[in-house]
Amino acid sequence: MARRLDRSLPMLLLGQFREFRLFYAGALACLVATHAIQSSLPFIAKGLADLPDGGEAPGRTTFVWLALGTIVFRTSSRLLFFHPARTLQKNLRTELLDRLAQATPSRYQDRSPGQLFQTMFICPPSATCPRSAAARCPAR
Repeated sequence: MARRLDRSLPMLLLGQFREFRLFYAGALACLVATHAIQSSLPFIAKGLADLPDGGEAPGRTTFVWLALGTIVFRTSSRLLFFHPARTLQKNLRTELLDRLAQATPSRYQDRSPGQLFQTMFICPPSATCPRSAAARCPAR
């Protein structure tokens, strides 16, 4: 397993982009497709507005395909963007747990096991607790 906790933030991000480049490329392609679909809607609306003047009405299937394309491409782009971040989060937590397991007991002897896991999973030591989680975070 890659030692992600030993990397600096810029190197961690660069490695993340390199490792998941296909996910990010797919997400970007889905965003471009979503934008193309959304950009065509004003022209269709103009066609509907020109109907009283003898314009031609777009078919019903056009709206169905546009709606379906918007749903599929927008959802796909979000899934493709957020999957790598969730994977990175899982890997960092696993590595953090491994390091905790390898530490000498004297390092965390004055804390209970519940307090250690609460600190790791709810409020990491390097982060400031949000107000909503302040009651759950152990005193520092």
